[in-house]
Amino acid sequence: VGIGTSSPQAKLEIVYTSSGAVADQLFISNLDNATSTGTRLSFRTQDKLNNLGTTTAAISSILQKNFVTGNGDLVFSTLQSGALTEAARFNSTGKLGIGTTTPSNLLDIYSSTSAIQSFSGGATKGEWSLGYDVTNNRFAIASSTSITSNVRMVIDGTGNLGIGTSTPNSLLQVNGATPKFTLSNTSGAVDGKHWFLSNSGGDFSLGTSSDNLIAASSTTYLMVKGSTGNVGIGTSSPQAKLEIVYTS
Repeated sequence: VGIGTSSPQAKLEIVYTSSGAVADQLFISNLDNATSTGTRLSFRTQDKLNNLGTTTAAISSILQKNFVTGNGDLVFSTLQSGALTEAARFNSTGKLGIGTTTPSNLLDIYSSTSAIQSFSGGATKGEWSLGYDVTNNRFAIASSTSITSNVRMVIDGTGNLGIGTSTPNSLLQVNGATPKFTLSNTSGAVDGKHWFLSNSGGDFSLGTSSDNLIAASSTTYLMVKGSTGNVGIGTSSPQAKLEIVYTS
């Protein structure tokens, strides 16, 4: 059927020319004006089990306040476990809710267990996820499709930040086989731009790394031995509570 065209390219094609402007071409109306009154456009397929048409998805417009004050929501629904269920909603202020009918921000994702966003580079590249781990009450970033496995960073409910651990016990906790902080100043001297703090085998050290950080050589200026508490300046194997070594 063609409306405004003599050569329709689909079962129904409506054509209207309005240069530089948006024109109404189709009205789907519900003439009641009570709150929550709506109009729905449904998409259907044939159900092989009962040989009846089944709605697999729908787009609905719902009046939230009398049209005089002009508030309405746009709702997207999909077939889930045999029932048409709301999947996402734009409210009258343009906020998008996924899993919630009352979004409080421009994008609001709700889940009773984990509200996640994922970023994928394809099957051979893997996937990263971030979001709210509701069950454990923490924000997490993980190199997986879940925020409870391969967790790389968390911020727990008390504000503690964990890198390499999902249960930080202080404002910042970094876990690893040899955890190391590097502080870089790109305007520093050659092989003196990068200072590090490191914990290796329980020994704390402070020093500098060469400019080639991939295969860096390092110079340790201060060492605290975890087994004895001895402090070494200019030596990595202090034999007393404080040992200072200088070679000239």
